[in-house]
Amino acid sequence: MALFATAPEELKNRFIALKNIRDIATLLEIKYASLIYYVRKLPDDKKYSKFSITKKSGGEREISAPIPPLRFIQKKLNYILQNFYEPYYCVHGFVNKKNIVTNASRHTKQRYVANIDLKDFFPSINFGRVRGMFMANPFNFNSEVATFLAQICCNNNQLPQGAPTSPVISNCICFKLDGQLLSLAKEHNCRYTRYADDLSFSTYLPVLASEIMPLDADNQKNIPIVSDELTKIINDNGFEINRRKVRLRDSRQRQVITGLTTNKFPNVSRKFIRQVRAMLHAWQKFGLDKAEQEYLTRYDKKHRNPENKKPRFYDIVRGKINFIGMVRGKDDEVYINFCKKLKELNSEIRMKVKLREEEKTPIIITEGISDWKHLKAAFRSLRREGFFPGLKLEFSEFRGEMGYSLLQTLTHLKQAEVQVHGRITIAIFDRDNEGVVKAIHDQYGNPRYWGNKLYSFCIPIPGHRPPNSKVFIELYYTDDEIKTRDSKGRRLFFNNEFDPVTGKHKAGVCCCKPQLRYKLNSPHLCIIDNNYIENGKHTVLYKNQFADNVLNEVKGFDNFKFSEFKKIFEVIEKIIGESSKHY
Repeated sequence: MALFATAPEELKNRFIALKNIRDIATLLEIKYASLIYYVRKLPDDKKYSKFSITKKSGGEREISAPIPPLRFIQKKLNYILQNFYEPYYCVHGFVNKKNIVTNASRHTKQRYVANIDLKDFFPSINFGRVRGMFMANPFNFNSEVATFLAQICCNNNQLPQGAPTSPVISNCICFKLDGQLLSLAKEHNCRYTRYADDLSFSTYLPVLASEIMPLDADNQKNIPIVSDELTKIINDNGFEINRRKVRLRDSRQRQVITGLTTNKFPNVSRKFIRQVRAMLHAWQKFGLDKAEQEYLTRYDKKHRNPENKKPRFYDIVRGKINFIGMVRGKDDEVYINFCKKLKELNSEIRMKVKLREEEKTPIIITEGISDWKHLKAAFRSLRREGFFPGLKLEFSEFRGEMGYSLLQTLTHLKQAEVQVHGRITIAIFDRDNEGVVKAIHDQYGNPRYWGNKLYSFCIPIPGHRPPNSKVFIELYYTDDEIKTRDSKGRRLFFNNEFDPVTGKHKAGVCCCKPQLRYKLNSPHLCIIDNNYIENGKHTVLYKNQFADNVLNEVKGFDNFKFSEFKKIFEVIEKIIGESSKHY
């Protein structure tokens, strides 16, 4: 069963049951040799690409971005660990449905707000601490498993900032710290939150408790001094206070939590608003190209991943405006006026903005390299015949082989994109794996809603196939259509055309090689699209070639009937029609 399709409780049980590295490889759906290579054999300096970004407070922060194969392994492990971590309500960093706005909201309209930064947060979480975490409750892994999992997560004896596993592991490491600081804050009528390495305390009382941050003796200068009790809790949990970033502000001053002012409500700074206004003004006065050149030359001092392209000026402005909308709300007058100004600047850009705002077309993603081609061809044909006139769809034309595991990773990551663009995303699977069928539907067998406008379902069984049969997309065509030959005489073959013992075709025209003979014993209809020999020649038409011929309406493949595909698009239409009840 695909890892991301596994029910959370079952996934947790399988993870807890790990006994050795081969078990890890099996659970993560990675070949054992590949896992060993990327985790242990590949030199450390080849595992990550490093670059620095400028901190708002000055200085630079080193980012270690794992190479794609290692990143993919870490994403899977991260998904598993997320099922174990149950954060305190005071934790807002790297937690679903929480962000800097929810963090700042806890400290609005307070008399005192205190900020404490943990020094070298990720680097201070070393290999030994991560390994110890995996050997302790609730995991209790043996030394072999704990060591290997820690090796997946660490680099150069520390937690790399940029690895998918680092956020959840840092939260797990801080679980005891959060509990102790939350108790301390409650005891002294304070509020406490943590966003990664930023600790925040606030109170409505006339004086902030001396057990948290006592003032100087004359109580006039508001010199921030972290209490011995608070310092001891932080140090005992393996962290150190960054003394340069300890701050205390009363209600007469500008109180800031994770970059947002909190005196009255979470808000961006006036400087940020003025900057966006100035960027729009420069664009209007000097034109887009000159405004972009001026901004990138004089003001954009950020260090970015060298593999990424520099952002366009338009995208920077639009991102800043969207950030204002996230913080202040989409009904905020400042946000609305900035949006109007953005659309007024240039007719070409206004068109692009309009397209982006109206880009509500649902996205269809499929598991295979060829599945989307069949759906796209069927949708085109059915629309020609007058079916689904009001249905608009975009097909994700993925060119690589996905499979269950990668598709589930894609659907998991898709949630973030859907949140930004507000688009319905529908993941469609073949109906040939009972575990996946169960996992991607709800308890009643209906399409499953994952949150953030993401849905999934398996293709229905077409009318000309037996009930309860395992179905993949090609079986929506008739058998004769599936056996259509191309201009070179090649075609697809079914498994029941071969002798399961010898692998020879029953008509003697070709032979199936041994590595595919396991399909010949299947009671379900399968397509064998590789390793055929007929008089020393290759006679197979690959499934992807078959799909290309259908999509491109190649002669012989241009008169297929797509009536059974209506069942799929009826499900899609129903999902879209009922989607409003989810948000």
